[in-house]
Order: sequence, then structure tokens, then C-alpha cells
Amino acid sequence: MLWKLEWKKLINKNNVLWFVLLIFFYGLIIYAYQPNMDYSVNEKKLLYESLNKSEHPYESFVTMKEQLYATEDITLSQLSLFQDITKQLEHYDNYSQYVETIKKNAKKSGMAIFANRSEFDKANANKTYQDYCKMDEVELSFVVPDGFEESIVFPLMDFLLLMISVMSVLVLLLKEKQNNMLLLYRTMKEGRSKLIISKLSVISVVLFISVVGLVLVNILCGSLKYGMIDFNASIMSYSLFKEACLNIDVKTFYLIFILMKWFSY
Repeated sequence: MLWKLEWKKLINKNNVLWFVLLIFFYGLIIYAYQPNMDYSVNEKKLLYESLNKSEHPYESFVTMKEQLYATEDITLSQLSLFQDITKQLEHYDNYSQYVETIKKNAKKSGMAIFANRSEFDKANANKTYQDYCKMDEVELSFVVPDGFEESIVFPLMDFLLLMISVMSVLVLLLKEKQNNMLLLYRTMKEGRSKLIISKLSVISVVLFISVVGLVLVNILCGSLKYGMIDFNASIMSYSLFKEACLNIDVKTFYLIFILMKWFSY
């Protein structure tokens, strides 16, 4: 079959070795990457671990911060660390109140009889209210956001996927073009549509494997640096998705993320 021949052109020992080395060095870069901050990654990890032992993490955090401020013995790194994690902890503690506020405002907007509003505005307000009603069922988990967020926004991943897609096309076409085989293939019975479909199929499979491999490396490095990512936690546990209104868990999000990355390339 044509796709088997195309697969053999692209998948050989040398190419597999290069791919493994690429994944390995990509993992090293992510693991060594340190965000521009005044404190170490380990300090943040230890603080989250201590707060996670408490039944009320946000209250424990506030108490800890007040005690340090009272002693006037707080360092610049501690101050920067507290400011950085306040957003996530406030999101965890105040999300239910935030949802209720959105629902209340949307309901008022939709019921404003004398307001000069279009049908679209009213429908949009009603849709917002209905969407956020579903968020009443969401139970947030206390999570460390950095590992998960870094695993989905690390910019080098997109560059590598683009490079892999370009290299795959070159490998499948370069030799044939150099030997002037493309002109010959076009005259054959299966030298056009079926050949193109076979090449595209092989490239798609390679890109899917690449996306899965890079995402797994992201997850592994994020877990090692910041603590294990909770795959059963709701995606709404992360302040990054505060306005997303998605009632799914982290593992479902990763599945959608992988498929979307694959389709985009």
C-alpha cells in the first residue's frame, strides 16, 4: 500500500533517533526554565505543600502573611511569592461568590424591561445566566497552577511542531523531487490523489505522535518542578480559566488540547 511506502520513508532509525533526542532536549529546556521572579520554584512548591495540609488554605495563607508582616521580618522573595499566589488562592476561596455575582448581573440585564437593549443583548444575558448556573455544580480543588499552566502555554512547543511538520514534508518530497520522480508519479494511475492522501496521512500520524509526546513531556516536567498535576481537578480550579465556564476536569482538557493542537497543524 502507498501509505506503508510513505511511512517507511519518514520513519527510519535515524529519524526516530533525532525525534527522541529532540524530545529529550526539549524536556531539559522546560525543566531548566525558570520564570522571571524574585523567588525560587522550590520555595513556591513548599509553600503550596504546607497550605495543602490545611482544611482552609486561603485562611491559613492570610494568617501566615499577617504573622510575617507583624514581625517585619519578611524578605523581598517572600513578599513577591505572596503577591504571586494571592490571585490563585482568592480564586479558590471566592469562586462561588464570583459565579453568583455573574448570575445576578446577567439576570438583571436580561430582565431590564425599560432598558434600550436589543434582542441579541437579552439573549446573550440569558445565555450567560444559563451557562453560569451549570457552574453551581463545580467543586474546586486546591491546586498548584504553575505546572499545569506552563504545560499548555510554553511557546517552544508550537515552534517544534511547526518544525516537525515542515521537516516531514521535506523528507517525503525532497528525494522524489531531486530524482524527478514527481513528474513520473503524476502520470501513473495512483500517482496523484492516492499518493497525496498517503503522504498527508503519514504526516498527520507523525504530528499526532509529536503532539502527544511534547504534551507528556510538558506534564512530566511541570509535575517535577511544581508538584503533581491533579488530573481529576476541575479546570475551573485554575484562575487562568476563571471566565471560561467549562465544567470539565484536567484530563479531559488535555485530551481536547491535544486534538486542537493536532488539527491546527
